Amino acid sequence: MDRYTKKKQAFLVGCADWTVSVLNKADVQEFVELMLIKEGIPPDAVRDVRVMVLPPQYRVRGILHGTLHLEAKQVSLYPVLPQYGGFSRAPNRDLRMWEGEISDPSTKAELTHVSIETLFHELLHLKYPNDEQRVRKLASIYYGDFEEFSGTRSRVPRFPSG
Repeated sequence: MDRYTKKKQAFLVGCADWTVSVLNKADVQEFVELMLIKEGIPPDAVRDVRVMVLPPQYRVRGILHGTLHLEAKQVSLYPVLPQYGGFSRAPNRDLRMWEGEISDPSTKAELTHVSIETLFHELLHLKYPNDEQRVRKLASIYYGDFEEFSGTRSRVPRFPSG
């Protein structure tokens, strides 16, 4: 962590802390269990979900990156710094996040969405390991189902116009 500035450290820790708090919620845990049952994925197919503080060492897009390690039965989620691919939809929001303002409601809403959908995405790779397009579509559908299930339909539009 020492190689990162204080702002970058605050961003990385803030993203990781928020992601952990989101994924530990009972409604997320319950929905994941239901999703695995519906997809016919054995509950012991993944033993460990890790939320990393350090970003991946390779270039990726988005705010959060996930990997699935089949042999270890492990999902890892990594925060992504802007210089590693970062964000593109809302540069002003990116600056707020960069400055560690994870407490902004729209930032929390987006990070919540990305955390849950990225977990769904990686878990779906257990059933569809070589079908990225299908996994993306299903993860998005399951996230919509999750919002209905948990009653958390976001008031912040996912893709604001303008």
